[in-house]
Amino acid sequence: MSILKILHVFTDDKFFDHISSVFDKIEGVNNLYVFFSKKKNYKFKYSQSYHKIQFVYDKKKYLSLFKDPSIGVVFYHSLPPSFYEYVLNTDENKINIWWAWGYDIYSTGIVDIKLYLPLTIDVKDKVDRLQFGKLKFYKSKIRCFIKDKFGFDLKVHKYRKVLPKINYVIPILPIEYELISQNRFFCGELLMERASFRDFDDSMIPETYPLSNGNILLGNSASFENNHLDIMKIFKTIDVMDRKIIMPLSYGNKLLAKILKSESDSKYLVLESFLPPPEYNEMLKSCSYAVFGSLRQHAIGNINLCLRYGIKVFLYKDGITYKQLTKDGYHVFTIDFHLNEHELSKPLLKEQIIHNQNIYKSIIQRNGLSALDRAIKNIKPFSNQI
Repeated sequence: MSILKILHVFTDDKFFDHISSVFDKIEGVNNLYVFFSKKKNYKFKYSQSYHKIQFVYDKKKYLSLFKDPSIGVVFYHSLPPSFYEYVLNTDENKINIWWAWGYDIYSTGIVDIKLYLPLTIDVKDKVDRLQFGKLKFYKSKIRCFIKDKFGFDLKVHKYRKVLPKINYVIPILPIEYELISQNRFFCGELLMERASFRDFDDSMIPETYPLSNGNILLGNSASFENNHLDIMKIFKTIDVMDRKIIMPLSYGNKLLAKILKSESDSKYLVLESFLPPPEYNEMLKSCSYAVFGSLRQHAIGNINLCLRYGIKVFLYKDGITYKQLTKDGYHVFTIDFHLNEHELSKPLLKEQIIHNQNIYKSIIQRNGLSALDRAIKNIKPFSNQI
């Protein structure tokens, strides 16, 4: 049996342990985890599998890997603009696989959709002006003006030579492949329906059901994509009684987190410190309702947790995630029409909870380790070698 060598390109170690453990289970594959850094004392924050990672500090040495004839596949754990140079350096025999996270689709302009609502736009402009300086801020505004006035996005020149070299995409949601495919420079194929990268087990489903007076989760981080302020305006008209609106702000934009905290009142419980997964999951079990204001795919890990736990999820009707989840058949609700006192006193029915859990289980089973194994081994022209 021939061995397929895969070079993994990743930005940090946040998801490294889980993803590497999945790929290491695929027979006939040699995974090469190489991390480039200019800082020789660079340290990861989260990884317990540090020993797997090879550090390279020489840029020329790192770039040479993308032309190494022994490497058949390059697997990009997201595709930020800083990775474009690597894609362009791959030789014609390489297969480039892009695991699309979300920010690498929308913030780059590869998929052009509305991301921010009015109150969030105002605050984002103020924060951007402070953090990036007037010159960079107004350059961004000029770029937006040119796009709106003349229909030309200056970001195009950054990815126009990169997208044609992407052979396969694994999206977080299938609808994102449809959106990426609308970009005229992209001609790759869908490798897997979506990136679950895990097998289902019964421990994912809790044995208890949410209470009618459970807490309310708002967003997942201090990111502008959550459109917190626009949702907080709605909550000003809602009596949540003795419940708490839990707002995680432990990571993201620190200045935005400070603003959101100042805008919150006694009905909010702001989480400023990172909670380890077991503690976060316990906190989530105190919630019966969750509101996610992102218009793009965002916070899908949190949303999936909520669906598993039987939590009633509210999303914007024009958002990418709402469109996908309703297409999947989930019982989900809209911020536009359903975020009110009445709906926040009616948790999901037991039948609706079980229905959502069964859909989640089905999706995971279709996109688990065995699906990834098949997808990797069916990659052409390597399918005849493995």
